[in-house]
Amino acid sequence: MVLLLIVTGGRPQALFEHGPYTSDFMDAQAHALVAGHLSVDPGVATIEGFVHRGHTYLYFGLAPAILRLPVAAVTDNLDGRLTALSILAALAVAMWASGRLLWRARLVIRGDGELRDREALVAGAFVAAVGLSSPLMYLTADTLVYHEAIAWGSGSDSSPSIERSHGGRSRPGETSSSRQPRQPGP
Repeated sequence: MVLLLIVTGGRPQALFEHGPYTSDFMDAQAHALVAGHLSVDPGVATIEGFVHRGHTYLYFGLAPAILRLPVAAVTDNLDGRLTALSILAALAVAMWASGRLLWRARLVIRGDGELRDREALVAGAFVAAVGLSSPLMYLTADTLVYHEAIAWGSGSDSSPSIERSHGGRSRPGETSSSRQPRQPGP
């Protein structure tokens, strides 16, 4: 809720207002993907694009544009209005990833022991601190494509490495007795 208030300037109803310069970059990229190419309108990219063989391209990653594909396929009325929502979603992924990291540490230290109330409180405080007292909070201050790209990089970069690091240990809510034994491969 705090991050929503920050990203909207204290006005949650402003979540879908048109953002500042660069807030429509990923929408333009999504429309280009729907059309089957990567080049965007030079008027959108302006100095942030590069020209190759007469076409203008953005140098930002495609992930935020791919997430916009369902919207871009049916309308352009939300162009420039999805950046704030995208940043909030990226921060939610980053906070989820921090919670998963904390859970992995707990499994290493305590094993599959019962979750105590105090542990749940500390875990919640940790995840809140990641979102509210880290550079991630700064990213919500303005709905710029730069902040959006960094926010998605923060969450999506952490999540796969956390999943790979579990080393076969149980997942949250799973105990050693509820796990299915691995079947040998062919």
